[in-house]
Amino acid sequence: MQKESFLNGLLALAFFLLPWQTRWMFGFHLLDGQTYEYGILSIYMVEMLVMGCFFLALLFKRFIIPDRFALPVILCLIAFGVSTFFSIDPVLSLGQCVHVFSAICLFFLLLQPWAKAPILLGSFLGGLIIPILLGFFQILTGSSPASSWLGLAFREAAHLGDSVLFAPDGTRILRAYGSFPHPNIFGGYLAVALFLFWKFGQDFFQSRWMRGIVFCFLGIGLVLTFSQSAWLSLVAGAIVLAGELFRNHKWSLMIFGIGIFLFITGTIFFLVTETQSSSQRIDQYHDWPTVIQDSWLVGSGMGSYPLALHVSFPSQDVWSYQPIHNVFFLVISDIGIFGFCCLILGLFLLKSKDFLREPIVFVFLPLLLFDHYLWSFWSGFALLALASGFVVKERQGKEVLDKENPMF
Repeated sequence: MQKESFLNGLLALAFFLLPWQTRWMFGFHLLDGQTYEYGILSIYMVEMLVMGCFFLALLFKRFIIPDRFALPVILCLIAFGVSTFFSIDPVLSLGQCVHVFSAICLFFLLLQPWAKAPILLGSFLGGLIIPILLGFFQILTGSSPASSWLGLAFREAAHLGDSVLFAPDGTRILRAYGSFPHPNIFGGYLAVALFLFWKFGQDFFQSRWMRGIVFCFLGIGLVLTFSQSAWLSLVAGAIVLAGELFRNHKWSLMIFGIGIFLFITGTIFFLVTETQSSSQRIDQYHDWPTVIQDSWLVGSGMGSYPLALHVSFPSQDVWSYQPIHNVFFLVISDIGIFGFCCLILGLFLLKSKDFLREPIVFVFLPLLLFDHYLWSFWSGFALLALASGFVVKERQGKEVLDKENPMF
């Protein structure tokens, strides 16, 4: 019992620290003699905690894998292994696979019988408090301090590389980064946190007023990111939520949900201007067929899209070599049609039809269609693993793994 409590506490600490990007960087791959974000080999502090919890769970014989997950995991390993073997930069791809493995461990640790979902979700939500307060500071002051120990880079509205809004008079307004490398990632975390709290919030606060305060706090943080993809996620989830309330004849709540929906969509179209124009993202789709034409079967390797883009279109500015802002296209580029089919087959074997009807899926859909961080950053892999783990654990019940055969 003490071992299980210790493991749950260690996992809760990892969930609390998940928003922070402290990492050990041990390798730098170059483009045209310059370092770039997607060429940095690193391991994050939270990854170390997750891996430590995983190996301790194995040591304590407190780790169980449900039988139905065995073949899908094998298919994933085959897909990643084949793409890494044929990668244009195997070392870089191997480093990205470490992030994937850490996220898979996070997912399965959350499914363990000793993992207490209310405690873990509370830790995750609590861990977002300081980043939201930091976001307020960034908006008000137009800057953010640097700290290598906290994984924070210096940000300033006047800096051309930072993400800003433009006021009607041309003033640059720094968007809220929180503790993340980009406001869109911060917004995605807050959108997912809002829906996880909506689904499980009654486990924390019986008072509707307290739940409302938490919702407002998370919602204001989301607004400050000015992330269109995250706001669209909230809209998509609100539509599904309004449908569920309609079926349950909860008219007042449905009207309230529709009001939120209209407010958010109106704000998106009238107040928000992102620094990256739509034309730049459309250009990414024009470039994509050229990038994958020689590696469409097995891919160019995990995390290698910017490098493959450089090979196809040399002599551009280094900052322009970014992953395509669509996870489905990015997956095909990284692991090829073969790997993509392996992932789809794995989902089919899990009989995930009912899971695809979950509201959280509609929250993730805009993030998958209009951004890339769910497949290009550790924080994206972790967010997918965390949200999927909570939904699967809730669907199967707290005793889901007791009936399965243990791994050891």
